[in-house]
Amino acid sequence: MSKIDAVREKIRSYLIVHWRILAFIALLAPFFTPNGFQRAIAPESDWVILVGKVLSLGIAFFACLSKKRLDGFAAIAIAIFVVMMLSTALNEGVERTWYYSRSFLYQHGFGLWAPVAAVALLGCYARHDHMSDFLIAIFAVTGTLSLGNTISAIMYPGGFSVGAPQVVNFYGHKNISIDIILPSVLAALILSRTYNRRFAPAAGLMIAFAAAQCVITYSATSTVAFCAFLVLAALATSRKVRPLLNGLTFAACYVISCLLILVLKVQDLFAPLIIALGKTVTFTGRTYIWDTTLSLFDSSHLLLGYGTSFQFNIVYNGETYPHPHNFVLQVLLSGGIIGIVLYAALIGLAVYALFKNRFDNNAAYISAAVGAMLLVGLMEPITNATWPLLLTLGHYWHPTAPSRKQLPTIASPGFRYD
Repeated sequence: MSKIDAVREKIRSYLIVHWRILAFIALLAPFFTPNGFQRAIAPESDWVILVGKVLSLGIAFFACLSKKRLDGFAAIAIAIFVVMMLSTALNEGVERTWYYSRSFLYQHGFGLWAPVAAVALLGCYARHDHMSDFLIAIFAVTGTLSLGNTISAIMYPGGFSVGAPQVVNFYGHKNISIDIILPSVLAALILSRTYNRRFAPAAGLMIAFAAAQCVITYSATSTVAFCAFLVLAALATSRKVRPLLNGLTFAACYVISCLLILVLKVQDLFAPLIIALGKTVTFTGRTYIWDTTLSLFDSSHLLLGYGTSFQFNIVYNGETYPHPHNFVLQVLLSGGIIGIVLYAALIGLAVYALFKNRFDNNAAYISAAVGAMLLVGLMEPITNATWPLLLTLGHYWHPTAPSRKQLPTIASPGFRYD
């Protein structure tokens, strides 16, 4: 056998064993677009990314149907996507469902809400049989982006301009660094603990990348969330504390926090701490944006909201803002009461599953990531792919995964949890 034939055989063997990992990577990648990099080298490539998202969603849907795996969680995720598209079409016209804002680098319609359905369908397909492959794909996609964002932060500490109102990094605005930091570290931690020790150095490397991004391009939102995740993940190693660190606990804390901040406005009591974090008591004007958003609602928009791109019309003090700076308000503004109810059901299924698995160390890691992302959701939108991805992992994670000794390879064919 010649050297060329030997190389071909190695490639063929690799593809036979790892084709699902490569497929998951290809299907996840369109929903984790490095906006800063894309805008810098190919600003006219929006349609290519859009096509990739449409194909990914379609393939994930038909893959679940072919395996007869479509369940309630995935169905609710699809319903959220449909409601948001319907609201946008009714309020703003069908053409707005595909709109992309070049000025703010934020997506509307399909690009904003398709990830909810897509990652839920991918997780639905991966459950039990292919969860290790799914986690490796998550690590490969988000870990590569985290590396790119770290290099960008080192080369351009102040960010670079691509025509948007604010400077960006490789992945985009500094506040969304958490979208790649959390899943990359989480996937590496679970893989190193459950599947193969070779991922342990990778977990350390991902944490180092995350720390570098937080320090160099300082974003209070990302930094606080990442530090919270590390603290919660460390606490999860204690068997006595671990059961308390479940998704249900963090979801309840988020609801209470929203009521305290949005309704009762207790932030005035914590002014010294807030100022120490580089923010103001109004959270850099966010309280005014929240009040403006709530004032927009009338009886004709309670059920379905205004549609996904109306968020760009939030005007306060003569300045236009690209989103309400709060997860609940963004869902309410886009999909109304129906959207909120559906998303609450999706979150409820995920956090209930994490509560049932509260004694499992990896479930505690996932819960810690969910809690950290909810912390972000108090001040920023979390409707990108990372948030539904964490909910998907929480819902489909099975705590009876085999030990490393039972896994001869990271992605052994026929691997099953049960």
